[in-house]
Amino acid sequence: MATRRLARTIVEGGRHRQSQADRYWANRSERQLRYGPDGALIAGRERMRSVMVRTRFIEAMGTVVDAWEPDEVRLRVPFAEHLTNDGKEYHGGAIAALMDTAGAAAVWAGHDYDRGLRASTVSMTVNYTGRAQGDLVAIARCVKRGRDTHFSEIRVEDT
Repeated sequence: MATRRLARTIVEGGRHRQSQADRYWANRSERQLRYGPDGALIAGRERMRSVMVRTRFIEAMGTVVDAWEPDEVRLRVPFAEHLTNDGKEYHGGAIAALMDTAGAAAVWAGHDYDRGLRASTVSMTVNYTGRAQGDLVAIARCVKRGRDTHFSEIRVEDT
C-alpha cells in the first residue's frame, strides 16, 4: 500500500532562555540523563533520544525511533487498536500526539545542549488530509532555529 500524506504542522517551538531555577533543574536533569537504560554513559543527543521514548505517554503509544539525525527525525507508531476510533482508523488525537512528539524530537536532535534542556510546544497547527490505517510514520525537520523559538515541519504517513 502506498503511503499518503496525512498531516503537517506549521509551527512548533520551545523556549531556551533560562532563569536561575531553570538552570538548576536543567543541570539536575543533565546529571540524571547521563546513563542509558543499560547503565552505559551516553551523550547529549542520544541521551535525549533515550529519554523521550521512555516517557510514559510516548511509551504508551508504542513510539519507536527509526532515525534520529540533526537534520531529520523519523518516528513510528506500530498499529494499536486502542489508538483508533473503530479498530481500523487512527483517532486524530493520536496523530496529533505523534506529530507533537516528532516536532519536539526534531528540535532536540539538532539542539545545542549548552543552551539548556527546558522546552515546550508553544503552538501547533494540524491539517488532516486523509484517514490513517496501519503503522504511522512521522518525518520531522526543524526548519528554523531562533533564539527562543524553533520551528518544525512534520509529515505523517501510514503504511
